[in-house]
Amino acid sequence: MTVPIIDPDIIETANLNRQNFCAAELGLNKAQALAMRYGLATALEITAITEPFKASQIQAGYQDLVILIGCVDNATARKTIAAYLDSFGNYSPYPFWLDCGNYRDGGNVLIGNTSDPEKLKGGFPVDKWCTALPSPALQHPELLQPLAEEQNDSNLSCEELAMRSAQSLTINQTMAAIVTNYLVQFLNGKLRCFQTYVNLEAMVTRSTYITPQAVASIIGKPLEFFKTTSGNKKQH
Repeated sequence: MTVPIIDPDIIETANLNRQNFCAAELGLNKAQALAMRYGLATALEITAITEPFKASQIQAGYQDLVILIGCVDNATARKTIAAYLDSFGNYSPYPFWLDCGNYRDGGNVLIGNTSDPEKLKGGFPVDKWCTALPSPALQHPELLQPLAEEQNDSNLSCEELAMRSAQSLTINQTMAAIVTNYLVQFLNGKLRCFQTYVNLEAMVTRSTYITPQAVASIIGKPLEFFKTTSGNKKQH
């Protein structure tokens, strides 16, 4: 298993309070710092890529499972990830995109593998088994729309943007725990949800279960849109 960490940013002072970096790492590239730290701790093959994400960075075989974990804060990066999923056409298996985003006191975790509703038709081939889910871009198209600060302050550094968008002391840790749990359950074949929304101010967490009904509602299709096998019970 190969784990690439992709990030062109460097570690700045504002990251010390919000992310798991220390003063000795100031000025280092984030991907390199994390790859070195966790490569030594886990003995996994972790590589660092110090430039923005692009499809050519993913070296995977036809039968390899690819999971892209997006912890980005801008529409441009999400568009690139969405385009990578779209590039697979009718080839299968499709890579999965696990997206994590947050604001001051809340955030959301979303997982899916296609932005084409037609590819979801066979997503529930048998009862209680799912092979295709709407990508985060299909679940929330607004994720691909630049925010005001992205359009008007394109020259601001991550540190300056962080200062403008102050976050609570525990939101990053909370979102990291949830996205990690998603990954663990996914790899063990036990993932039951594909959307989780968090609001720490209200102390509320809400998730959407993986069912034909939920997916049909999100993509605006009737339940009959999904194909069923002869041995599969029709769900109402």
